Amino acid sequence: MNVFSQQQKGSVTNPLVRWAPLLLAIAVVWLATRGLKRLFWTGFVLAWALHGSGGRFPFGF
Repeated sequence: MNVFSQQQKGSVTNPLVRWAPLLLAIAVVWLATRGLKRLFWTGFVLAWALHGSGGRFPFGF
């Protein structure tokens, strides 16, 4: 029984299968940061609009 040849056979994988989880994780992180950035700037603009119009901020700010 040749153990080395069995391990060597199993170590050869498709590059797409090998790199897909990493690429998927990078895409999820990138999309999440884009969403958070847009959410921040939307809140920032709304806060300045309320401030400039004399509107009251929630919770007494």
